[in-house]
Amino acid sequence: MSVEKIKIGIIKEFFLELTTWKDFISSITKERTQNEYNRYIQTSDISIFLFHTKLGRFTKEEFDTAHHAFIASQGKIKKPRIYTYFKNDKNETVEITDFRKYIDSLDHFYDTYENLDELFVKINRQLDKLEDEGLIIKPEHIDVSKIIKYGFYYFLLPLLVLGGAIMTKYYFQPTDLTVKVKESLSVPGYHLSKELWL
Repeated sequence: MSVEKIKIGIIKEFFLELTTWKDFISSITKERTQNEYNRYIQTSDISIFLFHTKLGRFTKEEFDTAHHAFIASQGKIKKPRIYTYFKNDKNETVEITDFRKYIDSLDHFYDTYENLDELFVKINRQLDKLEDEGLIIKPEHIDVSKIIKYGFYYFLLPLLVLGGAIMTKYYFQPTDLTVKVKESLSVPGYHLSKELWL
């Protein structure tokens, strides 16, 4: 997933690997497939939970998995960073309302959104904050002139030198050459001719 961000007139691109349950093998395994999803959530850097009108069958378990992993994580950077967004909807079910209360009980801040545009703006703001904290590694700017320069000096130039050396070797190779010389001597009344092969 590529997220383009405009900040102080500079377009920045962040590449996020978006993984959902659809990216896993859905065939029957010896253990519960949800366990594989949960392991992935525990090792992720960012977990984003989006809610609209209903709660998914395993969503609470996945949220709890991410929350426990965050609490248990060691070191300076705690992960996964958990972001929770609820779409504002008058037809919100009781289970969504209850889940909001559950998140409140964990002292976890959730956010709301009206539409996808607003959601993307809010996620971009959070990416800005992660960038400011140094938690997002920005990709280096691609310098095309530097790539061309290195390509010339480290690939094309050696190739030209090698090609020139090979051509020189074959150009200055000793070769067998047969020369036929015909010498004529004219004396009044006589015509002498001699052929010489070298």
